[in-house]
Amino acid sequence: MESWSIKLRNDREIILRFLTTGDKELLLEMVNALSNEALLWSSPPYDEAKIDRWMSGVNKGLTLVAVYDQKIVGISAIYLNSGPRWRGIGGMMIYLHQEFHGRGFETAAINCDKLRHLSDNNLMN
Repeated sequence: MESWSIKLRNDREIILRFLTTGDKELLLEMVNALSNEALLWSSPPYDEAKIDRWMSGVNKGLTLVAVYDQKIVGISAIYLNSGPRWRGIGGMMIYLHQEFHGRGFETAAINCDKLRHLSDNNLMN
């Protein structure tokens, strides 16, 4: 499985990799550990049905997870809507465990050469 690492301001190293079919339980653990503040601008509920929808995107779009200490601490997906009303319109979602807010994760991810390469090569088509 392809993965790459980014280093945060507090010297923690996060592994980024593509979402896999075996990640469902780890995602459930992550969303159950998110604080109300981390979910402030989100779309609840975070239950097995929502995780199943996220898992349905394993082979569609571009879905990455952030892993620290063998736990998923974040998920990000870029996707295209497939329904006739929203065809051609994309979206993006990002969830990051509150322990990693303000630690430079977003900046490190944006500056990651591998992510730029994925974006430049438009893996969604």
